[in-house]
Amino acid sequence: STRALHPPTQCAICLCEKNNVLNLFNKCNHPQACLSCLRTHYVTHQIQTQDASNFPLTCFWPGCHRTLRDTQIRYLVNNQEEMNMFYALNSKAKQKRTEAKREARPLQRRVLNFQTLQNCSVCETPKPVYPGRAKRFICCRTQQNITVISPEEVKSIVEVVGDALVNCPCCHRLICKDGGCDHLTCVCGNEFSFDKAQQRWNN
Repeated sequence: STRALHPPTQCAICLCEKNNVLNLFNKCNHPQACLSCLRTHYVTHQIQTQDASNFPLTCFWPGCHRTLRDTQIRYLVNNQEEMNMFYALNSKAKQKRTEAKREARPLQRRVLNFQTLQNCSVCETPKPVYPGRAKRFICCRTQQNITVISPEEVKSIVEVVGDALVNCPCCHRLICKDGGCDHLTCVCGNEFSFDKAQQRWNN
């Protein structure tokens, strides 16, 4: 809950001794700020500018990421119009986060399904591995580290050429398609449809 602190306390923003220094969060141990500074920080600079990129609003103190509730904002705004602006911006920011997650899902699936080959250290046979989802693979009854490519490199590759990548359904070799028709012929001799192989890769 939001409550005033007495006697006069130094505001963490303007550094003046004030009677209306507020404790926005009971469990925050950092210095607090006065009502006028909080109104300037949240209402003037963030709500009235109507920039949803700053939402949800969090504690002003650097490193403190507690999210402000509408009951706390209601104590800071000057009227119902500003409160309505807060609700609208909060809703807009939530919608943007939802859209960003939806757009990220295909990328995440491709990272998890990214398949390449790594030679077994015992029999030296190429084995399909999934570096985006696992750190090790088993061959010849031996657990071995996936070293052919790192998860970070997998994500970078998928972000750049993910739409053109596919695995051969037969030998699992990674193929990057550079134009042409849907029909592909792998170096192993297997012929397959790029679109159908990509559907399996994206699911």
